[in-house]
Amino acid sequence: MPGYECQYNHDSAILYKENKVGKMNINLMEKYASSLDFNKDTAFLFTNKNYLILSVHLKSKKEVNVEQAKEMFAVLNGIKQSHPELKIIIGMDANNYLTQEKYLDSKGKTFCHMVPQTKEKVTTIKKRSFMQAQFKKAGEEVSEVKDHIASTHPITSYKIEKVNG
Repeated sequence: MPGYECQYNHDSAILYKENKVGKMNINLMEKYASSLDFNKDTAFLFTNKNYLILSVHLKSKKEVNVEQAKEMFAVLNGIKQSHPELKIIIGMDANNYLTQEKYLDSKGKTFCHMVPQTKEKVTTIKKRSFMQAQFKKAGEEVSEVKDHIASTHPITSYKIEKVNG
């Protein structure tokens, strides 16, 4: 896309405009490269305008990804404490509904703001076909919250829309 840059890793990517978020900060990219590749499927971008933007895909097993999310937020909280000027924005396929109360900083305060904050704001809808082995589930529509946006700055508004097609 004209005017956009792309930072990618594995199957995750971030499209961004340098004139909005700044140029890539190579020093921070190299410093934190090994600690930010959650699930070997995370793209991240540090910029010289003090942004850390992440595209994260957590594991699909709930018992594993809840712990993985805790680890991720602990790492990000540590980076934020080392670089308090950073504005952290996370787009996440968590494969699970996460509540921000579970992910507090070391002082018990909310480290980041997360949406959606209610299970009624569905982000994933799937319908199983009759081609699968579990016939009793065929034709059943499942609506879940599995995707989240999180930020160290308050999220004042957001919109989730159902896309047909």
